[in-house]
Amino acid sequence: MASGFPEWSTDLSKSYQSLSLGSSIWSVESDPRVLLRRQKQIDYGKSTAGYHNYLSAVPKPKRNIQQPETPDKFQVCSRRSFDAQIKIWRLLLHSWDDDEEDDASARREKRRKYNNSEGTASSENSMSVEDDTTTES
Repeated sequence: MASGFPEWSTDLSKSYQSLSLGSSIWSVESDPRVLLRRQKQIDYGKSTAGYHNYLSAVPKPKRNIQQPETPDKFQVCSRRSFDAQIKIWRLLLHSWDDDEEDDASARREKRRKYNNSEGTASSENSMSVEDDTTTES
């Protein structure tokens, strides 16, 4: 403790010295098929109305961490991880869509229709079960 730092701090510095430029921290994706697939997903997101609205509404210097950020196609990660990043990015971009109210009402309508059709089927099943139980008694 002669240096003024706790003893554990010297242990940490030794572990960080073992990192080299060849580690996964500094590596980038180089497989052309992976890069093409990722770029296609990014281009698909950038072609949406929500992305264009976002670009015009929020200049890059004024963006914060809670706003959509395009995933880095050069990062080394699994396909599942990158797909999840794209999914989250796309969901955040939907908040900038023009037809936000129309989409929400359409989704509500679809949900209502689905629930009604599901409810009808389940009520028919429950009736048939009740009918079976009443006839057996």
